[in-house]
Amino acid sequence: MALWEDLASWRGPTANRVPNGMVEVRGLVVHIADGTYEGTISHQRDPGTENSSHFIVSREGDIAQMVDTADKAWTQRAGNGHWLSVECSGFSVGSPHHASHPGWERLTDKQIAALGRIFARVHEECGVPLALTADPSGTGLGHHSMGGSAWGHDKCPGPPIIAQKPDILAAARQVARPSGPTPSPGLVVRRAAP
Repeated sequence: MALWEDLASWRGPTANRVPNGMVEVRGLVVHIADGTYEGTISHQRDPGTENSSHFIVSREGDIAQMVDTADKAWTQRAGNGHWLSVECSGFSVGSPHHASHPGWERLTDKQIAALGRIFARVHEECGVPLALTADPSGTGLGHHSMGGSAWGHDKCPGPPIIAQKPDILAAARQVARPSGPTPSPGLVVRRAAP
């Protein structure tokens, strides 16, 4: 797989990854960062945090790539080698910073559009269906808490963002090109270099 530099600015590398560690790509998992865009990038570049995601999306729709899509990011424990991941700038309800950032528990329209572009690329490059899922064994657009304790978090990204997943799917469908060969569920489609 690759760096998607036509879609995202490369802000890695981070030590918090496993090179060529992706076993399969079942889809894209949405997270809330409980932080700002630049703060989340800085956090993931710190080896001591032992945290990373493939992508980070700002409130303005900027996309940073932190981990190559062939590498395993460290964002959803048991799901790490099976799902690509994206952290969204914002603060979950109950976060210490949420009160000073009202409305940041929901995605902006620009974030939804950016997530749609990322998910469309996952569909195109990996043959993942343009579908919603709430099952770690499923395929499509998921969210962190769907993995429960095995994925390390039962509240991320929170009900407001989970309710916006259909909007992300609609945004992906608007921009998606047909995908390559449809793989068996959960298998990564690796394209030969030109």
